[in-house]
Amino acid sequence: MASSSDLSAHRAALQAVRLADVADPRFAALFADPHPVGDFLLEHCDATLHFNGILHFPLLSAAGSELLLNHARELHAGTAGLGLSMHRYGYDARDAARPLLSDIGDAMRPILAKVYGHAVGVAGVRLQLHGANVIGYGPGRDSKLAKHVDDSTYTVNLCLGATPGLVGTDLVFYGNKPVRWPAAYARAKPHDYEITATPSTGWAMAHLGSHPHQTMPLVSGERFNIVIWYHETKETKEEEEAALPAAACTAGAAPVADGLTAGDASDAAAATGGAVASAAAVA
Repeated sequence: MASSSDLSAHRAALQAVRLADVADPRFAALFADPHPVGDFLLEHCDATLHFNGILHFPLLSAAGSELLLNHARELHAGTAGLGLSMHRYGYDARDAARPLLSDIGDAMRPILAKVYGHAVGVAGVRLQLHGANVIGYGPGRDSKLAKHVDDSTYTVNLCLGATPGLVGTDLVFYGNKPVRWPAAYARAKPHDYEITATPSTGWAMAHLGSHPHQTMPLVSGERFNIVIWYHETKETKEEEEAALPAAACTAGAAPVADGLTAGDASDAAAATGGAVASAAAVA
């Protein structure tokens, strides 16, 4: 196990990482103005998963995945056996990786707003980091996770790395969750069958926290991931005005978020956050 000084060094190094340093170029293209959210989703997201309310897309570059995996592996080993929620082992990365996790939340807002049509796309509503747990599946670590829902409005499950030939630890989702975009998917009827999604290094799965899912048993190999929980929260009037240009505040303007039309924003303003009571679990 790493020494306390080694763990401190890994935490300090992780605190310095920003999304721009580790993002996959395809995901980084979303930082352009205007954000090409629709093109990105249609080109890179698995259509079957998207149709059922799950987004699977590239988020980290190969070098970025390797960098984060190195830090996560050491920090996870340093806390092995402490227990985390429904997991036997894990590491709470909220403090060590807060700048990176905040960047990911900011980058995800236009995607989540466009696909789910929730209030996160409306001025004055933000994503608040609620949890971020590094989970390791492998010998001497966790091996599975029972069916559950998350204590989040949105979950981003980011695969940091997996050994070649990994067998097991697929995610299984039960039923579907409605999506707003594209319109053809929005007409999907509710169902209760299972959808299997296989994690890939550097790729993220985003879904509503209320979508039931589980991690299937590990057969061989190992996998590390970080599961990030965000809550949809309304900013106070002071916070909202502080984030707007002075002229906009004076005029009482409410800018429409990237990826939403004015009509979308009007509809989303009435949406609820979607957070649910849950088992305190992460996949």
